[in-house]
Amino acid sequence: MKMKNKHIQQMRFKKRAKVGLLFFSITVLVLPNYIIIDYQKRRSVSETEKIAELELPAERKLASVNPKNSSNFKNELETLYPKCEEIWTKSASYVTVWSAIQNRNHVLRSLTNNYATFPTCEEYFRKRKYLYTPNAITEDEKNFPIAFSLLVYHNFDQLEQLLMSVYRKNNFYCLHVDNSAHWQFRYQVAKLSRCFPENVFVAYNSVDVIYGELSMLMAELVCIEELLRFSQKWKYVINLTGEELPLMTNLELVTVLRQLNGSNVIDGPSSQLHYDRYPQKLPWNLRKYQSSTHFVLSYDACSWMYNKGKKVVADLLTSLEPLSFQEEAFFAILQFNEQLKFPGGLKVNIDDDRHADLLSSVSTEGTFNRYKKWNYEDPKKCASGRTQRNICMIGVNTLPELITSSYGRQLFINKFPWNFQPRAWDCILAWNFDKVKKEELTGRPALNHYSFLNNERLKYSRNWGEENN
Repeated sequence: MKMKNKHIQQMRFKKRAKVGLLFFSITVLVLPNYIIIDYQKRRSVSETEKIAELELPAERKLASVNPKNSSNFKNELETLYPKCEEIWTKSASYVTVWSAIQNRNHVLRSLTNNYATFPTCEEYFRKRKYLYTPNAITEDEKNFPIAFSLLVYHNFDQLEQLLMSVYRKNNFYCLHVDNSAHWQFRYQVAKLSRCFPENVFVAYNSVDVIYGELSMLMAELVCIEELLRFSQKWKYVINLTGEELPLMTNLELVTVLRQLNGSNVIDGPSSQLHYDRYPQKLPWNLRKYQSSTHFVLSYDACSWMYNKGKKVVADLLTSLEPLSFQEEAFFAILQFNEQLKFPGGLKVNIDDDRHADLLSSVSTEGTFNRYKKWNYEDPKKCASGRTQRNICMIGVNTLPELITSSYGRQLFINKFPWNFQPRAWDCILAWNFDKVKKEELTGRPALNHYSFLNNERLKYSRNWGEENN
């Protein structure tokens, strides 16, 4: 997210937030009755309008995303992998590690040029064909589609590689492009999405996202709504930003999410509640909770917000609208107020003394959705030695911790600035690529057990006990 002058934010926010809130209120109160309608027809119209606006070519032929790779030479990621493995196993020499830290170029070459062009879909897949694997998706993956909401506004190359790392032809992807993003970026994203017309789309409604304001939450809700309309097949939705990469392959995500049995993954609640971000009293006698901006929500939970829970959602948004960082409160309030019976939410009162183990797990286990380290004191305490908005940036020296202790425990990695130690990003890509290649041979995920599933919060979630106790 980008920072803007505070005075300008306040002036623009009042108008934009009211318009956005009105739009969403209308949506949750009226549109749910039409949520089953054929969305493909609306999408074809909206994309035609966007293509005309951006003066894109009319060609919309779907290129094969799984072409056979007959070449015997090693690709860039395979060539890079051995040096990366030396780094995270701490067997690399000082010279190797220092060279990786000083490197300023990403290993995968950009597919665009200074004029912001994008190749045809056929040319794109020809250059990236070895990365769109596996050639055969497992039955588990076929039967468990995942939806992704990606909020992006710059660094097209980073978005392209992120999409590449999480893409599977049976999943669904909503790309929310910030309404104030540069036209060249919007052009490139539109072109990229048209190479995957069956399951990747640019959100029709776009919000001008400003850090800390209601617009952040509204952008997430836009993608959730459009994903609900686009398909009823997906099981979970995961929200991502452009500066994240997966710690698990798609097969590993499916393996983990299937065992959730419909339970949501919402970090927290935070033990340090920022009361200035809440009204004096919430509607519906809701208790105040705070979490992070990251979520994994079941299809039923998302559908509930637009159907059975639409009045709760509308009232909650109205009460939070004048404040800040609403996305850190909104989903946490739904998840942890057990009286709402939010699908996949907690089924007990988290503040009850009888569930002291649940509260203690929040403070000891921390986040289990993202690898994300906060540092408010000394940036040098971060492995990379740098922070961004008090979050440790991912660097080369972070790799050992990511691969050895966070793998299997958390789903995604947060805070990968594109131009900071690019080799760290490249090594995670190479590692994921290597895991996927091995999955093709074995047909099963790399790990036998994921400590992610040991979190105390899960056993108190709705539906969790039905199959897992």
